[in-house]
Amino acid sequence: MKALIISPYFGKLPPWYGLFMVTLARNPLLDWLLITDGPVPRHRPANLLVRQMSLGDFNALCAKQLGFDPAIANPYKVTELKPAFGRIFEESLGGYSHWGYGDCDVLLGDVAAFFPEALLDAYDAFASCRCSITGQFALFRNTPPLREFYRQIPDYPARVRSSSVFNLDELPTDAALSAQGACILRRQLQIHDVDSEEWRQWAERLEREEKGTLDGFFWESGEADWRDGHLLHTATGREAMFYHFHHWKKHWRLPAFPYWPGEVTQISVRQSGLKFAPRSGWKRIEFALSAQVPYWVGRVFSAGRGWAGRIRRGVARRLRRAS
Repeated sequence: MKALIISPYFGKLPPWYGLFMVTLARNPLLDWLLITDGPVPRHRPANLLVRQMSLGDFNALCAKQLGFDPAIANPYKVTELKPAFGRIFEESLGGYSHWGYGDCDVLLGDVAAFFPEALLDAYDAFASCRCSITGQFALFRNTPPLREFYRQIPDYPARVRSSSVFNLDELPTDAALSAQGACILRRQLQIHDVDSEEWRQWAERLEREEKGTLDGFFWESGEADWRDGHLLHTATGREAMFYHFHHWKKHWRLPAFPYWPGEVTQISVRQSGLKFAPRSGWKRIEFALSAQVPYWVGRVFSAGRGWAGRIRRGVARRLRRAS
């Protein structure tokens, strides 16, 4: 297998992107195409491909390839176009056996271990959730029908142009592939930071209906550790293909992590944030001086400005009352 995963991100890349690149570098079967209008990582793995374009240029490319103008104004709405990436970026897919889409709020484990040749030959599409195709990572055979399945999504152009979010890259994509007769393998390949009881119950029901038992059923959430290319659930030691941090990242305050592929042997995902351990003590010092110290100094000054502003406003209110 050689797959191209297409992943747009408009704006400044998140601070954990350096660690994501470390995990990507350990997966040579994947090429990851980053579509962005932001600064490009100067140091990056050979399998991170970059195509810079503005959101306007992206809209123009989609209009040319799809025959309608998506008129995307909110970058989050780009997710609605993921099902059509096989058509939009068709000229980039030469030489690849598979294509797919993915998000940048992930850390990759050993991807190849989860895609032996027998599975790749037996299925047309691969979900990373037991219940359905999801937007964090999905993989499709690179054939004309599987680059065009988006046409099976009802009212696709109108729903893309709508200001509402329909998550067309998930359940509607799964339904469109099924309507087209694609053979889909749905497995739980990811660890979540926070569990969804609704989706867990759905997954357990599917597992019982298909296998008659929950023996070997995988559905883990919480903390995890990446060690030398393998992603392990901290509490159980079970291995997953990737980690998706969806909720915890909203509360994280992180410095920008560097891309040090030869130095980073362990990454820890915790509710409080991400941690990594360089091999060299000098690299730990370099990270502290180049990233952590400036980050926390900035935070202190920002907090100080906030308190100064509140004090000034309080004094002004008191003076107005006194007068």
